[in-house]
Amino acid sequence: MLAMGNRHAGTRLASEAVAKTNCVTFPRSGHTLLVNILLRYFAADASFPVIDSEDVCRHVIRAGVLSYCEFYFHCKQTPCIDESTNLQKNHDFSLKLKISPWANYIVQYRFPLESIVSWYKFELDSGLIDDSAANWRRFAWAKIEFWRNFARKWLIDYPFSNALPIDYHDLIYRVRQTAIEAIQFISANTTINETLLKAVIDSLNIRPKNKMTDFKYYDPVFFDALVQEVRQEIEILNMKSPDIAE
Repeated sequence: MLAMGNRHAGTRLASEAVAKTNCVTFPRSGHTLLVNILLRYFAADASFPVIDSEDVCRHVIRAGVLSYCEFYFHCKQTPCIDESTNLQKNHDFSLKLKISPWANYIVQYRFPLESIVSWYKFELDSGLIDDSAANWRRFAWAKIEFWRNFARKWLIDYPFSNALPIDYHDLIYRVRQTAIEAIQFISANTTINETLLKAVIDSLNIRPKNKMTDFKYYDPVFFDALVQEVRQEIEILNMKSPDIAE
């Protein structure tokens, strides 16, 4: 298991200026925010264009020594077809992505109901699902099972020390320290430029944006039933819901 209490649990394996890293992220766990921080930091430019459209992601995005592949809108291959890529996204929807002791991984995750509510809204806004209470419940049951299996594979049963776990709430509420850990994980010899990092963080308006209790299908009984499905995993990962009293 990755050491949740040790934010430096990951051991970077490569010697390049930026180690080739897979960013395996449960959907809606702050991946775009993390990548925008990294792009602006490695570009040494707090106004470097953010990832804000599918078109941007159809190409490898280069920011100084960092080259990022979004995977789903670029090549859909791991490793990326562009050999210069050193950071690549993957949701591991199939849970078949091979874990290699010779690779590097950042693993992003979030309290499951927060991710699942945000994921449902995203699919709704993208026209991928018809909106109804029944569809929401079917969606939630399917995704809570996926969250459990993802957490087991990438966090709880993870067999190596070559990964850095990043909880969404650390990214929001401990953004400076979390950003430093991510930067130094993929670029171990980097001396942090605190002035640049502060400018990058200030440029991105980082704050919690939604509450689960404001979701139109919020039902405390149903939400608690979902939590009970993954209670063991939540407790192992020492996760707390910001909205639902325990």
